[in-house]
Amino acid sequence: MSWLEDMAKLAADKVLVKEQVEQDVADMRWSTCWTCEQMNHESKRCNLCGCFLENKIWAKVSRSMHRPLGEITHCPIGKWNDKDITNHYRALDGHPPLE
Repeated sequence: MSWLEDMAKLAADKVLVKEQVEQDVADMRWSTCWTCEQMNHESKRCNLCGCFLENKIWAKVSRSMHRPLGEITHCPIGKWNDKDITNHYRALDGHPPLE
């Protein structure tokens, strides 16, 4: 990981994560992401949303460029058993719901 990626990860941890989930939720999220085809194992980032997964798995509520006030953290393809939340944000962004 480059120093720029290190700084971005630190910023994500300190600035973007507003609230954290419990250990068991983070563990489930990590195991799901680790086996997902969208996981970049080298950078530990999601190829779809670009998030640093070591930070995102802990976030209950997070900020993003699109929602600086925060949003419920979710998997962009609903793999965290969170398709309702994912579809809510997809609708806000003008995207069709996941099946």
